[in-house]
Amino acid sequence: MNPLQRFRFPKSEKLKSKKYFEETLLYGKKLYSENQTIRCFYQLKNFTDLRFQAAFIVGKKNGTAVWRNRFKRILREIFRLHKHKFFSSLETKGKSLFVIFSSHRLNQKQNNVLRYKDFEPEMLGMMNVIQNDSELQ
Repeated sequence: MNPLQRFRFPKSEKLKSKKYFEETLLYGKKLYSENQTIRCFYQLKNFTDLRFQAAFIVGKKNGTAVWRNRFKRILREIFRLHKHKFFSSLETKGKSLFVIFSSHRLNQKQNNVLRYKDFEPEMLGMMNVIQNDSELQ
């Protein structure tokens, strides 16, 4: 993989399929960050064509559109910068991953200011758990 390409988050890596989105929410494993601020649903599958797709969602009641978009932007950025470290092992095993990150116990009233450095360790911890789970399967 080209060194610059691994830091991209192209359309092909965005989870947009309603079928896989609902399937991941209903039947996927649920994971919470250390501070209970981020929730993650993920599902590992065996596909002939490898897919690594992610979605980022925030409920409308959590805050204004500006706050919700900033939260999603921060999570996307963390995922984009660190995904190559974690999902290269999935490629060798021939596994596909569908993952959905959302807010949990986090809203604009309690956390008006969102910072990258506050969420990075939590996201990396969850991505480590997903990687360890994929190695066990």
